[in-house]
Amino acid sequence: MTITEFIPIADEWTIDDLENLPQGVRAEVHNGNLYVMSPARLWHQHVESALRDIFVRAGRFAFTQVGVLRTRKDARVAEVGVFHDRPTDPNAAWHDPAALALIAEVRSPSSDKKDRNPTWYADRGIP
Repeated sequence: MTITEFIPIADEWTIDDLENLPQGVRAEVHNGNLYVMSPARLWHQHVESALRDIFVRAGRFAFTQVGVLRTRKDARVAEVGVFHDRPTDPNAAWHDPAALALIAEVRSPSSDKKDRNPTWYADRGIP
């Protein structure tokens, strides 16, 4: 099955379009383009959870799979996001970069060549 059989075609994708994707599809919007990712490997999920737990034990407001919004057509999903303060809306999926004190990305051999999210976050003032 190809992606176009179950994902509606859009001229330019927005974060609103992500809400209509089938449940379980991991996706981001990069400058209006849909970026679909394969499921994270178990070791990758374990590292995400361990990092989150370290920050939580240190008294920080840390979560996995945090949506970071630049514009409605340019957003990323951080593997671990540490907020300056407790988020006020538990239903919010996308957050202003200014709300985040730190982003942690888990690197793997496959992501080293194509993952430019750390630069994207740094350009928005997030360490």
